Amino acid sequence: MASSDNRILIYAIGSLGDNIVSIPALRTIRAYYGADATICLLHDLQDSGRVTSEAVLGATGLVNRFISYQFSRSRLRKLATAIRLCLELRSLRFNAVVSLLPSERSAQSLARDAFFFRICGIPAQIGFDAISDNDLYPRDEHGFLLRTLNESTFRLRRLANSGLPVTETEAYKLPLLSVPAHEQLTVDNWLRTHRRQPDRKLVAICPGCKQPAHSWKLNNFLEIGSRLAARKEFELIIVGGPAEQNAAAELTRAWGEGLVAAGQFSVMGSAAVLARCDFTVGLDTGTTHLAAAVGTPCIVAQGARSTPGMWEPLGDTHTIIRKRVACEGCLQTTCPKPDHPCMNGISVEEVWSAIEMQLRRAA
Repeated sequence: MASSDNRILIYAIGSLGDNIVSIPALRTIRAYYGADATICLLHDLQDSGRVTSEAVLGATGLVNRFISYQFSRSRLRKLATAIRLCLELRSLRFNAVVSLLPSERSAQSLARDAFFFRICGIPAQIGFDAISDNDLYPRDEHGFLLRTLNESTFRLRRLANSGLPVTETEAYKLPLLSVPAHEQLTVDNWLRTHRRQPDRKLVAICPGCKQPAHSWKLNNFLEIGSRLAARKEFELIIVGGPAEQNAAAELTRAWGEGLVAAGQFSVMGSAAVLARCDFTVGLDTGTTHLAAAVGTPCIVAQGARSTPGMWEPLGDTHTIIRKRVACEGCLQTTCPKPDHPCMNGISVEEVWSAIEMQLRRAA
């Protein structure tokens, strides 16, 4: 299908983690349409603190151009955005549009999306078939969630259903992200200036998350960091966005040591930091997916709001700690229960045991 005449539009929404789990599908699309095809990615813009697709995927070589539109809940603004976008897409004369939308998107929404792109004059729609609830949220006879496929695999499956050949070994080859040389140099210079114990191994602590349902108490991270620091073989570095800077300051003050990289770098800069770490301790959030994308093992305290397996970081070197609770699969962004059982049920000892296992594997 390789051709210099191919103009392909990819429709994808979401933030850091969503973009990373799309990389295997993007590799498949690029391999199918060829290096000479022009591939554009259409994505939404929401709050100002959200990571954009271009910030994550711009250096991969998988996308030639990014087209954005502003998300709005206003009907009038939605209509105005749709008209503007339709005119722009018609002028670009795409041969096909490929959906890399979240697999939880309903059949009705996907049909509406496909109809919009037909109005935009795009003759072929790929990957717009819905995933059934039985596949997304399988449960046993007692009502507890069963393990399902990773979100990235669902996206590959939709491509395969539309006739694109999928080779998983190539699609999932690590690292998923290669950090540009200038970003690596920036990080190395920063580390050279700020490290107090350069002879020790770096361990990333990632306490932040965008969804409150994924949060774990800061005191738990404080205890984990204290135990790691007591071993005298690790230097701790806190990675995340600007929102984590206050938490980072509190942790390093309590530890009496540690580096604060939160909010200091671009997405690719943070990826370079994580690539230099022996392992990462974090939550079900974009920073963890970023660490996995550069091949760093992750120890993840994961909430039970989604199906097990679906949003785990890509790769086979990670440890996921998750509690089975009666309310699992709630899909709520904020836990409605005052005791937040799926996250508060994860103990420091369980995470520490996972860290010790990781250290034995590394040894």
